[in-house]
Amino acid sequence: MNRSSAAAAATDMRTVAVVACVLLVTLRLFIGWQLLYEGIWKIETLSTPRPWTGAGFLGAAQGPFRETYRDMSGDPDGFGWLDYDTVAGKWDAWRDRFESHYGPLTEEQTAKLDDLIDGPAQIVQPLAALPEGMDAFPPRGIADSAIRYDAEKRALIVDGELRLTPSERDRLWRADPAWDASNVDGYPDTTYSKAIKRVTDIAGRLSYKQKLRALLLGDPERNGDEIKINGKVAEKQTGEVETYRYRLDEYNAKLATADQSFEFDHLGKQWGEIQSLKSELTGPVKALGGEMIEKAHTFLTTEQKARGREPNAWNAVRVSDTLVITGLTTLGTLLIIGCWTRLAAVTAGVMLLSFYLVWPPWPGVPTPPGVEHSLVVNKNLIEVAALFAIAALPTGTWFGVDGALARLWRSFRSRPQTQPAAPTAVANTEPAAEAVETEQDELEPAAV
Repeated sequence: MNRSSAAAAATDMRTVAVVACVLLVTLRLFIGWQLLYEGIWKIETLSTPRPWTGAGFLGAAQGPFRETYRDMSGDPDGFGWLDYDTVAGKWDAWRDRFESHYGPLTEEQTAKLDDLIDGPAQIVQPLAALPEGMDAFPPRGIADSAIRYDAEKRALIVDGELRLTPSERDRLWRADPAWDASNVDGYPDTTYSKAIKRVTDIAGRLSYKQKLRALLLGDPERNGDEIKINGKVAEKQTGEVETYRYRLDEYNAKLATADQSFEFDHLGKQWGEIQSLKSELTGPVKALGGEMIEKAHTFLTTEQKARGREPNAWNAVRVSDTLVITGLTTLGTLLIIGCWTRLAAVTAGVMLLSFYLVWPPWPGVPTPPGVEHSLVVNKNLIEVAALFAIAALPTGTWFGVDGALARLWRSFRSRPQTQPAAPTAVANTEPAAEAVETEQDELEPAAV
C-alpha cells in the first residue's frame, strides 16, 4: 500500500469513528428521552382519578416467571375488587388517609363524608302527628326496625341501612285513612303521605357502600333497580363473577398441560377473553370508587385542595410503582445529560430486561394480545442490547457531564505539586572527640 492509500484509509477510519460516536450519542439521547418521558407521564397521572399502576401488567405475566411477577401485583386476578368486604375495607382505609391529609375536617365536612360513604344512620322526616283514624304504625307487613314514628321528636325515622322498598312505601300510603285507590298520583294529598314520599325519596339516594353492595351482592328490592356510575347504569354482576372464576380455573388447568403451539395460540385468545371479562367486572367497581373520591374532594376548601391529592396506601404494588417511576425519570435524566453514563445504561438495561421477562416472546409462551408479533426478540430486548452497548463505550465522555468531570480530574492530577524545601544543615559546634583527646594529650606533661 502506497503512502496516499494509507492516508486515505486513515481518513476513512477517522470519519467512520466520528460518525459512529455521533450515532451512539444520539442513540443514548433517544433512549434517555424515551425513559424520561415515560416517567414524567406516569408522575402526571398520579394526580388524576386513575393514577398509573403496573399491577395490571404484572398480573398478566406469562412465561417461566409468571407466578413471581403475578404475586408482586398483590391481586393478579382482581378477586379483591369483586369482594364487598375487601373493597369496603379499602374505602375505609382511604377515608382515614383522606381525613389525615386534609384534616382537621369540619363537622359539616365529616358528616358529608360519612353520608357519602356509609349513608346516614337514620333518616328523619318531621311529621307533627300521625293521621287520625290510623289503626297502627307501622302497618302490618313492615317492621318497626325499618320505620317508626317518634312522638317526642314528632318525626318519622327510617333506618339508614335498611331503607324502604317501593312496596313498603305503597303499603304506608295505603295505611292513610284518606287513601283512595282511584288517585292517579298514587298517594293522598295529605301531610302524612307527603312525608312518606319525602322520606322515601331521601332513602332512595344510596350511599356508595350501598351501591357497592347492590353491585356485588345484588339486592334490587332494597337498593333499587339501577345502580348509576358516572351517570351510566351498571348492571349487577353476581352471576358473572362465578363465570369469570370458572373460566380462569379452566385456563390455568389447560396452561399447566399445554405443550403444542396451537394450544398456546388458543390459550392466548382465551386469556384475552378472560381479561376482557375481568375488566367488565372490576371496571364498574373501580369507577364507583373513583366517583366517590371525586365527590369527596368537592367538600374541601380551596386551601385544603392546595395540599394536593391524598397519598395511596403503601403496599407491594405502590413500592413497585414508585421504583419504576423513580428509575425511569432518574435513569432517563442521567442518560440525556451523560452523567454516570455507564452505570445508568447498565441499570436501565437490567430494568428493561425485567420488563421483557414479564411476558417474553419465547416458544411455549402464549402470545400477548395486540398488533406486535415477535419471536424471542422484541422492542424491549433490542433496547436492552442498545443500553449494554452504550455501557461498553465512554459515550458520556464524548458528549456529556462525564467528559467535563474527566477533564476536571485530569486537570487536577496534572497540576504541579509544590516540593517541600530541603532542611538546612546545622553546623556542629562541638569539637570531634578525637580532636579533644589530641588537644588534651598535648597539654598534659609526658610521663617520667
